[in-house]
Amino acid sequence: MRSPRSRALERDAGGVAVEHVELIPGMPDDVAVDCLARVQHGSHRAMRRVCRGWRSAAATPAFAMARAEAGANEDLVYLLQFANPAAAAAAAEEAKEDGDAPANSPAYGVAVYNVTTGEWRREKAAPPVPMFAQCAAVGTRLAVLGGWDPETFEPVADVHVLDASTGVWRSAPPMRSARSFFACAEAGGRIYVAGGHDKHKNALKTAEAYDAGAAVMEWLGSRGGWREVGPSPPGLKAGTARAVCVGGGERVVVTGAIEDSDGGSGRHALWVFDVKTKNWTVVRPPPEFAGFAFSVAAVRI
Repeated sequence: MRSPRSRALERDAGGVAVEHVELIPGMPDDVAVDCLARVQHGSHRAMRRVCRGWRSAAATPAFAMARAEAGANEDLVYLLQFANPAAAAAAAEEAKEDGDAPANSPAYGVAVYNVTTGEWRREKAAPPVPMFAQCAAVGTRLAVLGGWDPETFEPVADVHVLDASTGVWRSAPPMRSARSFFACAEAGGRIYVAGGHDKHKNALKTAEAYDAGAAVMEWLGSRGGWREVGPSPPGLKAGTARAVCVGGGERVVVTGAIEDSDGGSGRHALWVFDVKTKNWTVVRPPPEFAGFAFSVAAVRI
């Protein structure tokens, strides 16, 4: 804890005296950080704009640790989907008729579902997202990779990274190969991509790694094999699911199409599986977030 005497002047690395400004007047900085750590993630951008001290404090490991110790962490699921589901459906019908990509593609963007608070929002600061891009998360960073250029419908090698703790996007080194419809996953702090198609629609037989800083089953190892741990998501249409683990393994979030009574599919939804209780909770998103998600990833912040 900072003593009252040390608040007025401090010395920097060069020995020059500088004035220390308290994060919250009259309160020790460690207590102030503990207070700031309890602010909901949706308000972090506004909180960082209050002053330079708050912005710096929110970027420190002590801030992240304080959130964890206070039980204030929130689980965010990022979905890459068409920003206009109605336009996406129309474009899909047009593509079926023409046998090719539509001339005017609906915008493809990043939606965010806060599993902890139940809130939905659009990641408005995101750069233009290629169609059918894939995403994966490492720590608090989300990487959006590859996909189709929405103007040329050719695969790209672009990589964009969001630091969810600060809300800042940046361009990262591109992949060695432009890819579309490829596999993407995180392992050991790295993001791996494999396969997919090049611009000539040839199958790629390479894999790369990026260092970013029906029933539910689980794998038990080579001896145990698989065992059933719960029922399938109620109302989920087969072949439309994408899944991601959240909460350190406490829950699994599945996104997909809702099956109609005649076997077709209409709107899309999320299903949240509680690993401990083995129960599903159906989350029906607002209409503007009800489009099909081509890739999902999760961040705990």
